Amino acid sequence: MFQCQHPECSRSYKRREHLLRHQKAHANLRSFACQICPAAFNRSDLLNRHIALSHSLSPGHPELSSQRGVLISESKKDIGNGEAEPDRNRRESALQQLRDSMMVTLGPEITEASNKRSLEEYYFGKLHLHWPILHQNTFQSEAQPEQLVQAVLVAGLWMTGTAEAKETAELHHDKIVEIQCESSSMLDQQSDIFNAPRPEFLAFFQALMISTILLIYRAKNGIPSAVVDNKRLLRLTVYIKRLFRLFNHAGVFDQKRIDAENPLSPLVREQYQRLAVMLFKASVHLNAVLITHLPKFRLLDYFDPAMLNVRAPSPQEIWNASNKDYSQDGDNRAIIGSLFTGDANHLVYQTLTSTSACDFSTGMIIGCFNNRQPDEPLSELMRRLAPFLAWHFDDLDSDECRI
Repeated sequence: MFQCQHPECSRSYKRREHLLRHQKAHANLRSFACQICPAAFNRSDLLNRHIALSHSLSPGHPELSSQRGVLISESKKDIGNGEAEPDRNRRESALQQLRDSMMVTLGPEITEASNKRSLEEYYFGKLHLHWPILHQNTFQSEAQPEQLVQAVLVAGLWMTGTAEAKETAELHHDKIVEIQCESSSMLDQQSDIFNAPRPEFLAFFQALMISTILLIYRAKNGIPSAVVDNKRLLRLTVYIKRLFRLFNHAGVFDQKRIDAENPLSPLVREQYQRLAVMLFKASVHLNAVLITHLPKFRLLDYFDPAMLNVRAPSPQEIWNASNKDYSQDGDNRAIIGSLFTGDANHLVYQTLTSTSACDFSTGMIIGCFNNRQPDEPLSELMRRLAPFLAWHFDDLDSDECRI
């Protein structure tokens, strides 16, 4: 193991290059400055990502195009010279690197067998009811990648609701989120590998999604106007934007690509569909907070529900059953994004009903977007959505949640 020697830092890595990359953050050498805002970074790829996520849709910045053009062309030089379609060994090697870099050490309050079973029950009994991205029977009956298990257990610990459990869970969760953010640079460098909704990527994407959902829960009371809290809110904003960018590049919002990569696995196809829908739901949650505290950051400017070119997921009773055929009517359900193309009026009721049967609040949220008038401001839309955004938190203590 390679240990960081910086004071008050206990991070360690299995690979030396991961440690060196981490140490750059301590050095705080930010020689790559954004021309649009005061942000600065220690690597050009981080600056390039910042521009793409924060300024790509910003009007009135003609100087942006030249800066983006140079950085994007530099970041893609190596990719352009690589393989057009990476072979299986290269994908497995990249996934193993991610697994090694994303693991954190959890205490016995999580890892002991009896505790693991209890925390899984909390996860599926609380968080899963409102964010059904996993297939419970598959998760509990088959071996799962460790990073996905960790994400479930930490979320389950937080869902127990006690102050001590939440504090412990948040310590682990902060480490997981930090590592996942660092891993995003690896994904940028190997974007030609993570370019399709393949079955071997599913657990990794699900682990990222669960971390995002827990961030949403920790932010549920809103964020005070203090600078430190706005920085924490910015972290959540950047995190969801990175996840959107990763999912979009991998084709998670495209049913045709999902079907092409998983022709024989309806369960994998369905779980990818659910990832797409639940990330949109998470983005709407975050927008409700941003519109009050950081209104210049508007995630829905780039993540429109029309982008959900995936079929409506299975009804909850089918998804939670262990002996159902998930492919029996899956291919006949409508594409959610078709609600917003103007030529699917006869499918509106069917699509909204199917989505609500999967997750009630998501169906209501998409219904509100479907009924939005062209002149309705985002603030008014968020007001109409508010009852459904609060739906998930009724059974949680609201006094101790924080980012």
